Amino acid sequence: VITLTSPWLKELRSHAWDAYRAAPEPGRVAHLWRYTDPALFALPESALDGAPRPDLIRAEPAPAGVTVLDLAAAAESRADLVRGKLGAAVPAAMGRLEALNLARWQAGLVVHVARGAARTQSSVEGPSSPVLIRSRPGPGFNASRLLVVAEPGSDVTILREFAPGGPE
Repeated sequence: VITLTSPWLKELRSHAWDAYRAAPEPGRVAHLWRYTDPALFALPESALDGAPRPDLIRAEPAPAGVTVLDLAAAAESRADLVRGKLGAAVPAAMGRLEALNLARWQAGLVVHVARGAARTQSSVEGPSSPVLIRSRPGPGFNASRLLVVAEPGSDVTILREFAPGGPE
């Protein structure tokens, strides 16, 4: 498991683990599982160790005004940026696999977009420069987490690419 010292993050992950263990297995009748057999995701608890896997997720160089940080490091050194936001959009209560991801993520990134940043043009109109996040899951359990913190007045496009086979 990723070594963390922040009490708030240990508590968040512990509560998420409890939620995972208490939640029922998803069923095929649920809308989200209509086309996928949830049994494909059944793993023994011994396989869910949450061992660090920094190779799971990485970012290409970000545009000006965008900072990309390692999630575990940011949770410790930039708690003001992460606390209260991690697990807010996808909480453990959302479902069994969401709880598992929050409890046992092995690698993660924080994309922080400064106020008014990530514009390719000086005009308020126009598209933002994309932030490219690459995920390369390998065999076995893989759980990465992406937290995007966009300040007011900022604009960002996140492109997340998933490709099998482990690190490049």
